[in-house]
Amino acid sequence: MSYYGGSPAYKRYYGGLQHWIYYCGSWSTGPAAFWLGQQTNTIVRNDQPQNIWYYDRYPNRYEQWWYGGYRYPGYIFGYFRADMRGWHQIAVWGSRSGWSNPIWVYVW
Repeated sequence: MSYYGGSPAYKRYYGGLQHWIYYCGSWSTGPAAFWLGQQTNTIVRNDQPQNIWYYDRYPNRYEQWWYGGYRYPGYIFGYFRADMRGWHQIAVWGSRSGWSNPIWVYVW
């Protein structure tokens, strides 16, 4: 997957999994807001070899998980699709690192 918008704020990385979303022209750890049907890019800083899972908790409390595969240390590019109105909580889980920071996203 590709991304746009330049480099994320890598200097704020302190260890573990770090998750950013592209919002209003820059990379952010949230919160963010999008119109229904919009899509934006995400990036994850992975600190060690591990299995990666993507998580999205929908406004109706439904939890969606996607397996991202076994990943080596580095940056993983992805996206968020605004497919339901209300607050979403997105995060990444690593089999060794545990949870990343959560990002709250509001969909209009």
